[in-house]
Amino acid sequence: MLVVLVGQAWRHDSRFSPVPMIGLLGILAFGVHLMRKTLWDLMDRVEDYGEYLLVRRGSVEDRISITDIMNVSMSYNQSPARIALRLRKPCRLGDEIAFIPTGFWGPTRAFARNPIAEDLIARVDLIRQEAR
Repeated sequence: MLVVLVGQAWRHDSRFSPVPMIGLLGILAFGVHLMRKTLWDLMDRVEDYGEYLLVRRGSVEDRISITDIMNVSMSYNQSPARIALRLRKPCRLGDEIAFIPTGFWGPTRAFARNPIAEDLIARVDLIRQEAR
């Protein structure tokens, strides 16, 4: 009897409304956009060797000199924090290298300065001062 009632209710209100589908597609588009901006451009591995960084994403690996870094920025509005390096000239991985440093994240450090980002900023600034 329950199946019959459900079947009758479906037949009675068979009008299709596109509003829920449009809302779901909007949420999906926003989610894809958010993932593209925050996660899909992250590097798989970034190793610091002092005068250069060894960066890998998938099977592509490149060596980036500290002198080729134009700007170091860190996002404080997400946890774990994300560090982005803007390069003077594009490498094989693009003109911006983004990664999440290991070992420094959690709710207590959400708005704290990241020592890896601070070290990179200081080294890039030192190179700029020496170049003058």
